Amino acid sequence: MALVKCPQCGVVLTREMLDANMCWECGKILDESQLDQETLNEISRQIEEQDPFCKPEIRNHKLTTGYNFDGYKIIDYVNLVSGEIVVGTDFLSDHGAIISDFLGTKAELYTDVLKNAKKAALFDMVTESIKCGGDAVIGISYGYMVFSGNMIGVSVNGTSVKIENICKDAICE
Repeated sequence: MALVKCPQCGVVLTREMLDANMCWECGKILDESQLDQETLNEISRQIEEQDPFCKPEIRNHKLTTGYNFDGYKIIDYVNLVSGEIVVGTDFLSDHGAIISDFLGTKAELYTDVLKNAKKAALFDMVTESIKCGGDAVIGISYGYMVFSGNMIGVSVNGTSVKIENICKDAICE
């Protein structure tokens, strides 16, 4: 039997995965035609719960650290927008960081805390931009703060704008 790989993540699918109609690595349903609409809706809801960036209005919101988008023109500067989050680093992260500092290695737990905090702050900023009527955010910048009690703050700021596609064809030159 030839090896079958997941079309989404590329992991080799086991017989159990094929029988279950799902890649256990990434959660991809292999053949959606085998599922009823209610089950598909429930799967979509659970995916959005786990990763809010899967929502189309969030996923399609354009973001840049620059001040324009190729193929688009800014038609309105809507508002300044921001997202903030403060998170604790927890006991294990601190001890892992001490060991990483001593050995000169990457502090994985701190890295994960920062990545998740950045993502949460970005989600808040994009949500605020959508509520203001923006299509995109330009000039994005992050700030980090350290508070007492092993708390880390992440702030992301930008300018919410309305944009218009200036390409007449599907391909912009």
